[in-house]
Amino acid sequence: MSLREWGLERFFEVVITGVEVSTPKPHPEGILLAMEQMKAIPAETIYVGDSHADVIAGGSAGLTTAKQTFKQLLECLFISHYNQSYIRKYYPI
Repeated sequence: MSLREWGLERFFEVVITGVEVSTPKPHPEGILLAMEQMKAIPAETIYVGDSHADVIAGGSAGLTTAKQTFKQLLECLFISHYNQSYIRKYYPI
């Protein structure tokens, strides 16, 4: 299923799929392309993924990287969208 089918597309500024890259994860090509499109600064970027390949790719891109399950990522997306104070209280940066 796609982000659009799940109704999650609105939560993402940039989406990179296998169509846009020549080398899949754990190669960092997709992450670097997304960062370029968002004009992101590596020292100010945290990459969160749900697989070991994500952790390797994020590290190879020079980013601080975290791993969470897909379920945890969905919960964070919905909580952050509907309750910003919850995020600040339980997930301070």
